[in-house]
Amino acid sequence: MAVDYLIQAIELAPECIVYKSHLARVYVRQNRRDAETEGLLLETAEKDDRHGWREWANLQVIKIREKNTRELENTKPFSAPVREKNTEAPGPIEPPPLDLSSDH
Repeated sequence: MAVDYLIQAIELAPECIVYKSHLARVYVRQNRRDAETEGLLLETAEKDDRHGWREWANLQVIKIREKNTRELENTKPFSAPVREKNTEAPGPIEPPPLDLSSDH
């Protein structure tokens, strides 16, 4: 419900950083780590002059990026190198030639 009111407020006053900062805060509390949340946080870090908001927003961006990177690394599918199938029958295995020199 708060999200709806903040979105309406932003639509009425798109230049108001306070509304955007509060929406970013709600999204962070909802554990959203999407591009919209990150964008609001970056804008807050750039424009919000209220005490502590810039630092908070920068810290949240760092946390979001770290979590997203860690999640991406943990979900990367393993891809083994592709080897071409050998369709030829294996030949006889021959031992290496004997070295009959007397240098041994």
